[in-house]
Amino acid sequence: MTKKQAILTTLFEIDAIQFGEFELRSGIMSPFYLDFRKIISYPQLLKDVCAELAELIEPLPFDYLCGVPYAALSIATGVAMTHNTPLVVKRKQRKAYGTKKLIEGDFEIGQSCIVVEDIVTSGVSIVSTIRDLEEVGLKVKHAIALVDREQGGTTILAKMGYKVHFLFTMTEVLDFLLSENKIDKKKYQDTLTFIGENVTKELNVTTLPTKPLPVPSYEERKDSCEHPTAKRLLDIMQRKQTNLTLSADVDTSEELLDLADKVGEHICMLKLHADIYGDFNAETVAKLQHLAKKHDFLLFEDSKFADIGNTVKKQFTSPLMNIAAFLSAFSLSAGAPL
Repeated sequence: MTKKQAILTTLFEIDAIQFGEFELRSGIMSPFYLDFRKIISYPQLLKDVCAELAELIEPLPFDYLCGVPYAALSIATGVAMTHNTPLVVKRKQRKAYGTKKLIEGDFEIGQSCIVVEDIVTSGVSIVSTIRDLEEVGLKVKHAIALVDREQGGTTILAKMGYKVHFLFTMTEVLDFLLSENKIDKKKYQDTLTFIGENVTKELNVTTLPTKPLPVPSYEERKDSCEHPTAKRLLDIMQRKQTNLTLSADVDTSEELLDLADKVGEHICMLKLHADIYGDFNAETVAKLQHLAKKHDFLLFEDSKFADIGNTVKKQFTSPLMNIAAFLSAFSLSAGAPL
């Protein structure tokens, strides 16, 4: 018995391959069901499956693996460890806290990734995962899976430019089980008939997340911009290839000028609060203008009384405007008319 046949035998013995009547997510009644989540409870089986999948990816060029959540995450991890390959993880939903990332891991834009799935039916789960990976800059051309149910998914993915590699087709699974007398001829034929009558021709795009529109370049945005200051900012962003703005919430003009000179080459704009620097004057303005010209960035004065608490405190207590003392001197006594 080959390794692949041994895997099928074990999958059947642990009821990961079942025959009967099963309601699928679509509401259709199926004569068979594949429950590969059970694999994680059998360490040797998991090792064997991951070893076979690792052989599938051996000839393929790629940088990372990513499992379709959640059933394929453990399998993808096992393949990554077997193949000594880096892994990225796609969350089912984006976190609402912390880094708020949907794709976790260390990677660079332009690197390639293979998607790992347990079962391919319509292909919708793979396509959804691919879209999220492509959104963060990873490139995908290939996917791997244990079983192709032969219900249209691999064909749809091929038309979209993605090739799926798998250990078994459902026909191969049925042929083996029949040859080993684990199923009878009726179950064999009923399953093949069901597969042939339930082939997905195309994906329902409403079940997929909307793919984001391409973000226009700074130059394209500048060409369509009418406001001269905004156009100038976009021009700087295009030349320096940065959209970084520094909020310079320091305490003195000397600190402000020193900071502007050190980071100026890396930013497109410096945001400041002139009213919090006690020594801010016309000389400071002239020096700031010189640095802005030298390092090619804009100056943005952001005075307002609706900032974060620490900034507002500095605005009220800075000796430049002396707002706190002014309010104290002219405060109304209790009960006095306005």
